[in-house]
Amino acid sequence: GEALFAWFASLAQAGVEAAGGRLDGAVAALAAGAPMRRASGDNTIGWSSTLLVLDRIEEAGLSAPGYVLDAEIDRLVAAPSPHLRGLGHRFRARRALRRGGGAASATAREDQALAAEALRAAGARHDLQQTLLEAASLAEAEGRPADAAALRHEADDAWRPPARSPGDEPVDLARRAAAIVDLGGLVPSGERLEGFWGDVAAHLCRAFAVERCAVAELGAAGPALLGARGDARWQSALLDALRGPAPGAVSLGSALAAQGSPPAGGRLSLAPFESRRTGRKGVVALESAVAAEPSPAEPILLAALGRQVGVLADAVAARQEITQARRRLEHENRYYREAGPAAAPAGGRLLGGSPAMREVLELVARAAPSSTPVLVTGETGVGKELVSREIHLRSARRDGPFIAVHVASLSPGLVASALFGHERGAFTGATEMTRGRFELADGGTLFLDEVGELSPEDQVRLLRVLQEGAFERVGGSRTVRSDFRLVAATNRDLQADVAAGRFREDLFFRLSAFPIRVPPLRGRREEIPRLALLFMERAAKDRGVRFEGIGEADMARLIDYPWPGNVRELQHVISRAALLSDPPRLRIPPLDPSGSPRARGGSPSAETPPAVEPLATLESVEREHIRRVLHRVGGRVSGPGGAAEVLGLKPTTLQFWIGKLGLRGELARARKAGPTPPPAAAV
Repeated sequence: GEALFAWFASLAQAGVEAAGGRLDGAVAALAAGAPMRRASGDNTIGWSSTLLVLDRIEEAGLSAPGYVLDAEIDRLVAAPSPHLRGLGHRFRARRALRRGGGAASATAREDQALAAEALRAAGARHDLQQTLLEAASLAEAEGRPADAAALRHEADDAWRPPARSPGDEPVDLARRAAAIVDLGGLVPSGERLEGFWGDVAAHLCRAFAVERCAVAELGAAGPALLGARGDARWQSALLDALRGPAPGAVSLGSALAAQGSPPAGGRLSLAPFESRRTGRKGVVALESAVAAEPSPAEPILLAALGRQVGVLADAVAARQEITQARRRLEHENRYYREAGPAAAPAGGRLLGGSPAMREVLELVARAAPSSTPVLVTGETGVGKELVSREIHLRSARRDGPFIAVHVASLSPGLVASALFGHERGAFTGATEMTRGRFELADGGTLFLDEVGELSPEDQVRLLRVLQEGAFERVGGSRTVRSDFRLVAATNRDLQADVAAGRFREDLFFRLSAFPIRVPPLRGRREEIPRLALLFMERAAKDRGVRFEGIGEADMARLIDYPWPGNVRELQHVISRAALLSDPPRLRIPPLDPSGSPRARGGSPSAETPPAVEPLATLESVEREHIRRVLHRVGGRVSGPGGAAEVLGLKPTTLQFWIGKLGLRGELARARKAGPTPPPAAAV
């Protein structure tokens, strides 16, 4: 809403475009700012930089709407300010020389003399120097070398600062010392550090009364500017001068030859600094085109400046660390809130006293210290996530995050966003940048459950991350790196999927560098009593009661049951029994014997294999079990006593499985029939 400032901004933008050789862009910037100029009172242009842009535009045969150089010059010549009058006469002389004609040189000499007189009176040293140099060029063109030399000498004198009195030095030293102390107040309080070192350079330019200043870092790859005030040629010359050994002490030398030869009497001062927090070294460069002899106190002052900039670099590094830690914590908290209680770090550890589980624990102990990817296989409910978490807890990454991703619970179109993150505006609804699971797992372990459900496109993306250790967020172009250890899990036969072309062979070999197979519960029946009692204690604590134990007959039924849902099914059966039983004895409700080895005419031995293909049997058992639960609760999916709570699943995950297993019709029938009362023997 500030028309005057908007006009100033358009002039600055035009200068940037013209400096880059883009005169069309300069014309567009001036045209965009012309209405703002009129709205602010049709102010006079008082800067030689803008007049030079208009001069170049006219010379190129272009025109800027709202600006006529002749009219601008006439306004300046008639202005009461000597500075503005001097600018008007200077540019009138330039136009006369460009247009040519018999009297062009005489007219230009007259305007240059009037310009120099007015600019001397105004004390405008820079514009006076430029005017005298243009007059010297005209004298050389007219064959007056003596006049040209005198004008150039006068131009050098015009740029020199006025003579200083002996009493000025203590005041200047005090002002500079105060400016050094004030650097501590420049540490940004917010998260954005963009432009910070440029502000530091501008602050030092004002405090030390120099035209150019830079803060440069001296790294192994060479010097790099953190922030600077000075044109591109000077910055390039400074970087060239800083290549080589880093200065160990304050240096006072000649100004840089940024334009072919160093300015007469100019001085470049270098003050080295070091960040104790990061160990990074650098230098502060201050250059003045014309400088008086350095006082004895100046090296001491520059050394203090270097130490203060080092402290400032420490403060900036600490601010960045705090900001990164806060952002990471915010994203981790968001992940845990969105993923629900199942994603929160678990306090339990992997249990198992059977020979089969002791073998698994031995493999876990061998795999944990390395960073080799691990593939955990086994039927649904055997505890693959617990095994993966045990690998994390026994590794050197135990203090880092454990990020679990259940691929099957993600919509196909959102897998890439969940894993890699997305930038703001990447898709409809992406209102802010979100870090993906790969990024959140930096320094820790990423558990990728049900990895066999990845689509072919997502398999390619995952393979690239494993090969290159880098990825890009959805909708982004910046490469992001994350140091994580991958543990994948699946209940599918990935080798069969590879043979059928459903899973990439190269990705399979990457994931299965160290395979661990978790045996089903029917293969370690000796663990059932211990697990059942553990789940009983947890369920009793949740309910606020105390059970003395499980009867022998009930325990025998638990041991004899085939447990198609494995440990997860056992936990749900015990939880259901705790709700249906009254202390002191936990009574186990009837178990469906249809999946028992005895019912199929086999032996209950742990070594008896399933009678049909494992994958088909598991799917049919899951379908039947979910169907029975839905009818038991009357088709209620969520809420207290709902099917999701009984099965220990999130409602959204249960809805996914209902659709995948083709149980929508059963759900409708269960809701129509209402809840099925539990068997009398279970009460």
